[in-house]
Amino acid sequence: MQNDTYSRILIEPAQNGATLLEIVTGYSNPQMILRHMDELNSLNLRVDINLLIGMTGVEGMSLPTLRAYQSVPRSRGKVTLQCRFTVDNYSVHSKLYLWKESDVAGPAWVGSANYTQNGFGLNYRSNSHHEFMTQIDPSIASRYVETLDVPTVDYDDNETGTRLRLYEKDLRPRRKYLNSTKADSGTSSQGLNEDAPFVLLPLVQTRGAHVGEVHQRSGLNWGQRDGRNPSQAYVPVPQSVAETGFFPERGYYFQLLTDDGDAFVATVAQQGDKAIETPSDNSLLGKYFRYRLGLREDAFVSTEDLLEYGSTAVRIEKLGDDQFLMDFQPGLIYQF
Repeated sequence: MQNDTYSRILIEPAQNGATLLEIVTGYSNPQMILRHMDELNSLNLRVDINLLIGMTGVEGMSLPTLRAYQSVPRSRGKVTLQCRFTVDNYSVHSKLYLWKESDVAGPAWVGSANYTQNGFGLNYRSNSHHEFMTQIDPSIASRYVETLDVPTVDYDDNETGTRLRLYEKDLRPRRKYLNSTKADSGTSSQGLNEDAPFVLLPLVQTRGAHVGEVHQRSGLNWGQRDGRNPSQAYVPVPQSVAETGFFPERGYYFQLLTDDGDAFVATVAQQGDKAIETPSDNSLLGKYFRYRLGLREDAFVSTEDLLEYGSTAVRIEKLGDDQFLMDFQPGLIYQF
């Protein structure tokens, strides 16, 4: 299933006047939700998304993934989100997409595609991954949604953390390299380790007259200029890394876990694929680094701040198609 199915099911009905999208899916992820909201918003469409994720009641969710969901805003322009998880051992494995306009049921589809980028053919596996969706009578779909009665909790409700079965993902075995004072563990800091794919990305300048110093108005200090949120930041991606294809193509949203159990929805951005950003709000990434450095969330990050912390880089390991782990700990020194 290719991108035309994504457009036909998730975009075109809104362009034709539908304003409410009811989604029932077994699985989803925050990166798909945010990507869909951003595209609808870029088209200046008014859409309310009502999403039920059905398998969390029996399978639970990792705490970092919940935090990534909670980083997705409830609105992006004219697009709003209501997202619910099943709880109490209830499960829903259906995949249904129903559009409405003024409470009148419009086009509807059922099939095998979960509400994920992989499910809708939006990643590099599109040519080798197959799903099947078929259009059905909207009244049947509407009746199913209206009569679906399972206990749920809202994605950022105060009770979410207590009603949803949460588990910690053990990432410790992936951090053995930190036993070394050098971050490259015998491999090039700019290259890839084939056994455990990772890259080391610099948080300081790598060329010019100020090599080894923090960027003054980009990187961690992207927002440190008039008219910007001073907390904004991005992680620089050297051209040598961008050309390897280690990260997904620009515009593809992925989950970025952190060594201390946080998580973000992230994407490769900017000309030359030179940055990793948090598209929902680039101040999320900036506040995160400032918190780790012990700074105010709007502070200028200096070279001395990084050196005092003991790190001038982050190590990012590929965990899966759309999931990466970012380590930012003392001892990660970018090698020039």
